[in-house]
Amino acid sequence: MELDQYDDHIHSLMNQAYHFLEVAHLSCHNTVTVADTCLNHYHEIHEILHYLSAHCIAQC
Repeated sequence: MELDQYDDHIHSLMNQAYHFLEVAHLSCHNTVTVADTCLNHYHEIHEILHYLSAHCIAQC
């Protein structure tokens, strides 16, 4: 995978992570279940970002 593709993929994942955080903090969705679900997705994406970053650095 080219560096530009990694960059685009990472930006896409970051946008998803921010979206999940926004949804988790919306007052109209302020239930434990929804917040937990969104935060779980955020943590998954965060782990993927770390993996991609480390892999990309190793490839560079």
